[in-house]
This record gives sequence, C-alpha cells and structure tokens, in this order.
Amino acid sequence: MTRIFISDSLRSDQVELRLDKEQQKYLKSVLRMNHGDIIIVCDKSMTDYTCAIDNFDSEGVNLRIIGFKKNDSEPNYRVMLFQSVSKGERMDYTIQKSVELGVDTIIPVDSARTIVKVKDKDGSGKLDRWSKIALEASRQSGRGKVVEVTSVVRFQKALEMAKSISDIVIIPWENETDKSFGQVLESFFSHKRELLDFPNPALAENSSEEGIYRPSISVFIGPEGGFEKEEVEAAIQSGAIPVTLGKRILRTETAGPSVLAMLLYRFELN
Repeated sequence: MTRIFISDSLRSDQVELRLDKEQQKYLKSVLRMNHGDIIIVCDKSMTDYTCAIDNFDSEGVNLRIIGFKKNDSEPNYRVMLFQSVSKGERMDYTIQKSVELGVDTIIPVDSARTIVKVKDKDGSGKLDRWSKIALEASRQSGRGKVVEVTSVVRFQKALEMAKSISDIVIIPWENETDKSFGQVLESFFSHKRELLDFPNPALAENSSEEGIYRPSISVFIGPEGGFEKEEVEAAIQSGAIPVTLGKRILRTETAGPSVLAMLLYRFELN
C-alpha cells in the first residue's frame, strides 16, 4: 500500500489530514490515485494512519483518517552503516538494500581507496540522489521512518562519530581470520543478554519509552579495493573490532547488506 511520511505528529482523535502540494503531485501525477483510494500516512511518532483520499486541489490533498496503529517494522536495535563511497549503482544498491534490511542511518565515508571522490560542487547532487533512494526504499519496505543518508565524512571523522554513538564498532576485514562477526557480537552482548530479550516497539535513541535497552552497532565497510592496513589499525586503536564475515571476500555493495541480514536474523528471527 502507498506510504507517505510526514514530519508532524498527529493526534489520536484527528479525523482529517491535509498534505502539501509536493505530496499531492506524488499521489495524483505520479501514482495516478483518485478519490477514495487508501494510503498509509506515517507520522513523526512512527504511527501508521490509514487514510482515504477525499479530494485534490491545486495546493494539496485532503484525507480522511480511517484508523491508526503503531508502526512495528522498526528494528529493536540501531545500526549505523559507515559505507565507503562506491561507484554509481553499487552505492545505490547498498543504500536500497540496507534500508530494506533495517539500517538506522547510512554515513558515506571517504576512505583511502575510495574511487569516487565526492567534491563540494557535486556532493549535494549525490546526496539528493541517495536520499531519494532511501525514501523510496523506506516506503516500499514499510519502515516507520525515512532512513537518513548523511553527508560524506572522512574516515578519521567517521571513527570519532562511531565511537561516540555506539555500543560496539565492527570493521569487517579480509585479513581477519580468527574472530567472526557472530562470535564478537555474542561475546560483547552476553553480559546484557537479559536486556536483549525484549519486544519489538518502534523506538528512538538507545531505549524505549518503557526504558527497554536498544543496542547500537556501527559497521564499517571498505571500498572496492578494501581498507588500507593503516586504516584498520587506526580503527582498532579507536576501539573498533575487526571481524571476518566468512571464507569468501564480499564486494563492497554486498558486505553491508550481508551484515544487516545477519543482525536481522540474530535479533528478530532467532
């Protein structure tokens, strides 16, 4: 079903809703929707409102609210994906699939072997494109929010960011053979096991309104040529843990979604 995100929080007793001209254009001109068609409007508090289209006018669209429920598709953990910028469709693919698999935030990283160097003059254009891909993927996968794609950051700055916002920082590396991602994850959170067996509310930051703990995990993915040894050493000094993802070397656009799929299985399906 068509999903629209709005930046306001609606009231539970609200019966009508008006969307702006941009949303009107999307619904009427792009999707060819008509009076009576049903859509989902997800508000700032991650509540899904089932709405029927009443009428379009030149400045917007009026909706009638039929019902609502809390969105339950958001993971009960937070993953910040620090993805080294890759070429063209590879980066697009990573963003799209990572959103589908539950990433919280995507931070494009300029690392030493990054082929694509995003300059100031074209950075906003690429960010607009990536943000649109994240928006469409958020709609398609029924997310409770639009996943943010931040501006590109340098590798060292990314390490500082990850350290400040994460419970654990993981850096998959082809030269790591001893520690698997699963082993490191289970070891780190074993002392918090009672906190990880929790229901699946839509949450913000590291705890819910009920005070339930949400683990925060940062994952660094290298570019097409991989991370340089000096970068991995700098990451380790910053507190990151190098891990292996298996016997095969994954492409840059595959690695991030693979990690997210592993986390999805661990926290949502296991």
